[in-house]
Amino acid sequence: MVDPLLAKGGIAVARVAFSELHKRWREFADGNTQRMREAEAIEGRSWRAQRDALVDERLRQLEARATAQGELGAGTAAAVQALFDDHQFGRLEWNYELEGARETTDERRRMLGFAAAWSVEPELSIAQLSRVERTIRELDPEDIDVLKRLADQQAAAPALRRGQPQAIAEPAHREALEKHHENMYVGWLHYRPAGEVLPAAGCVYIAPRATNYSTTTARIEVTDLGKNVLRVLDGYIRSNQPDDTQKEPKP
Repeated sequence: MVDPLLAKGGIAVARVAFSELHKRWREFADGNTQRMREAEAIEGRSWRAQRDALVDERLRQLEARATAQGELGAGTAAAVQALFDDHQFGRLEWNYELEGARETTDERRRMLGFAAAWSVEPELSIAQLSRVERTIRELDPEDIDVLKRLADQQAAAPALRRGQPQAIAEPAHREALEKHHENMYVGWLHYRPAGEVLPAAGCVYIAPRATNYSTTTARIEVTDLGKNVLRVLDGYIRSNQPDDTQKEPKP
């Protein structure tokens, strides 16, 4: 049995110790708040400077693309100007800036900078760009890597003949397409936990499929939203590739 006097002494010591811990926490919190404010100002300026440099790079890329397209590219500058004139685009960039300011990891901050810059995308509407921005909030660099892998696999799917929808393709060809998407699903399972959030984010679609053997497998496809996410993060993806693969494909 514990001596009551010893028990009371232990309680008193604990109370003093925890009282000191409360004090230490308040000191830490106050100091941390001040450090955060100072760091936020510095980090915010640094992030904006990097984003602005990336926007310059993006505009040079669009200029080169428009020049290469000749008459077809004549409307590119006007489309970009219209985007800049849209007050909603300002909100979009502000959202990226807020997300970048509160992000913990350096690599994801870098990814957000590219997303902000490559949102200068005249071929997407402001509604599409806004949807992409909201989606990217849920994604990490590892998820983007998996999404790109899946999109590359999907692009390599057996091609249908022009004008022939999948629904009326020859059974053998349709089966090959289904098998291709099943293999994509198996690959996605292999990549996890990276990419696990992609279905919930709307970037990929997973559907069960009954086979001839009364078993159920699944197929996976990259959605239009997933493709738009990759388009806005194209600069980021290319920045992580070897130098000889960073060049933009010819239009």
